[in-house]
Amino acid sequence: MKKLSLIIATSVLAFAASAQGVFNANNNYTVDLGGGVTKSAFIFGVNGTTPVAKANGRVVILNAASGAPLNPAGLDGNAFYKDGAFTMSGLVVPGVPPNGTANIIIQAWDVTSGSTFATATIRAQGLVAVSSLGGGGVPNASLALNSNFVGLTLVDTIPEPSTVALAGLGLVGLLFVARRK
Repeated sequence: MKKLSLIIATSVLAFAASAQGVFNANNNYTVDLGGGVTKSAFIFGVNGTTPVAKANGRVVILNAASGAPLNPAGLDGNAFYKDGAFTMSGLVVPGVPPNGTANIIIQAWDVTSGSTFATATIRAQGLVAVSSLGGGGVPNASLALNSNFVGLTLVDTIPEPSTVALAGLGLVGLLFVARRK
């Protein structure tokens, strides 16, 4: 009897330890910021008012704890399904139990400036907490209802002219020193 009880207890603990929370990622909603202020949770271009064109936008969702992508497309990102909007269903967060809270990183970029987030010059990212994760493959949480996500505005990360000028001055200095030797 003790052996059977030990096997059952071990099985229950193993199942509980491997439980994973699940949520839906969809940013096609409006957030009430309070005081009568609302904001659509879209991904906006560098002007901050126009959503990124469907053909140009991609997004990747990462587990903040491990840095591993949660979305099906991996680091290549999921394409926007309409201007400024993305949707992914049933994203599993390893190590976070159902009803737990997951910290995720949403990275978005304009593919006209690079094919991945790492290579793009027009991009943005944000840390988001998603609470009340679902379980057993059934999400009961979403970005709209269970997170602090209010959208992103892409920024252009091309270096300023002064940065380029400073780098050039450094190269000239290195050439001068090398020539003297």
